[in-house]
Amino acid sequence: MKFDIKYNKDFLIFVGTNESGKTTLSKYFIDKMPPKDVYVINSGGAKQWYNNHIPRDHIIEPPMYTEDVLNEILLKWVSNPKIQNAHVVIDDADN
Repeated sequence: MKFDIKYNKDFLIFVGTNESGKTTLSKYFIDKMPPKDVYVINSGGAKQWYNNHIPRDHIIEPPMYTEDVLNEILLKWVSNPKIQNAHVVIDDADN
């Protein structure tokens, strides 16, 4: 399959049961993006995020998952003038 992703315009949400392939599918999409632009909130602690091209400092495992923590992380990435593009993945957002 070939996908056309319009950066900074599209939102993708993958919903499914445990072990249905949501993280794997997410990784497929982000593997097509520039690594410096990808940021992951790894709230489920999935180890596979560390086995790819994303810089380690672009992956955060929050100590707790609250609205305040999420807002703090997003502001750090999205509002930072040094970051031109931020493609954010929230893995296991239900945590």
